[in-house]
Amino acid sequence: MNADRYEDKRAQGLPILGALRTEPLRGEDSGWQFLYYFGPDEDEDHAQVWAVSEVLSLVPNLNDFIDSPVGTALRRRNKNSK
Repeated sequence: MNADRYEDKRAQGLPILGALRTEPLRGEDSGWQFLYYFGPDEDEDHAQVWAVSEVLSLVPNLNDFIDSPVGTALRRRNKNSK
């Protein structure tokens, strides 16, 4: 597999299309996972840690859901969807 496929997604400008809230692993962990895709193209071996505030600066409408409980799953069709 071509290594440059895994360049920093933020630099590529890819939209965040999904979010999952799982049980936090540590005290500073919110449990949120933000995804570019749902399905086989999302490769957790190349995951990156982001501050929630950084994600919210890119996708402000996620702020409406940030206090949602563990188990919450959000998906949008494209970067212009809410």
